[in-house]
Amino acid sequence: MPESNLQSTPKVASSVQAPQEPEIFVMPRGAPMPKIKKPPIKISRAAYLLFGGVVFIVVLGGLGYWLVQSVKPKVESPVAVVSIPPPPPEEPLIVLPPEESPTTTPEVPPAIIRSGTDADSDGLTDAEEDMYKSNPFNPDTDGDNFIDGNEIFHLYSPIAATPATMLDSGLVSAYRNQKRGYALWYPIGWQTQSKDAEDREIDFIAPGGERVSFIVSDNPGNKSLENWYLATEANAKIEDIKPFTTKSGKSGIQSEDRFAAYFAKNGVIFTIKYNLDNRANIEYRTTYGMMMRSLAY
Repeated sequence: MPESNLQSTPKVASSVQAPQEPEIFVMPRGAPMPKIKKPPIKISRAAYLLFGGVVFIVVLGGLGYWLVQSVKPKVESPVAVVSIPPPPPEEPLIVLPPEESPTTTPEVPPAIIRSGTDADSDGLTDAEEDMYKSNPFNPDTDGDNFIDGNEIFHLYSPIAATPATMLDSGLVSAYRNQKRGYALWYPIGWQTQSKDAEDREIDFIAPGGERVSFIVSDNPGNKSLENWYLATEANAKIEDIKPFTTKSGKSGIQSEDRFAAYFAKNGVIFTIKYNLDNRANIEYRTTYGMMMRSLAY
């Protein structure tokens, strides 16, 4: 084609535009991330109805099962039968020989003996003061400067000045045993009782029941008083023996508890013993001493 034609051809504008570059958003440094909101979940009405139907069917099924089980007859469990084995044969009874008694007597702690009331502390209980007519609130009733209890023990009168004796004042009686050859004093108002035909045991009994016994025992071989006592009395110890002398000079010994006194005479033993008979109080201790001191043989 000729050059002139080419130049005369008019230029037609192109309808096709060049594609544009997308914008790029650059978040500034340090800015917070934007929150993205999620759209709410929508549950349809049909879903609600379906869930409610499932729950209703489950509850209805459980109720039906409970009704069926409640009307169903119960079957008792079988009882197991356990066979009891026969008892073992009885063994022969073994009889043990009786135990031997101990050869020694066990020691028993002494009982606590209390003295009767002594208002004026003169050695005489109020019961003795009444018996001897002395003043229970005056330790020296006769005013002779001798305590009433000491006067009684030494055979003197507490209601008459010394040297008046209890026998002189009529406070005691003299007991004489011709068969056994001894004599002693005992209070007026006390009773005497022989416990055997041979007069081997005589009781002098106070109004309240307390008593003093005079006992005559044989002394084979004429042992000394100490040896006889140790051989006769259980659990006796030589160190517990207390010497005693009567008003007439007769020598004797007393037991550990001082409730018995012993004297020796020509193959026999004289015992003077205070008997409380399970009483807890002793009312005539000084009177007992007076009776021992008055012994003569």
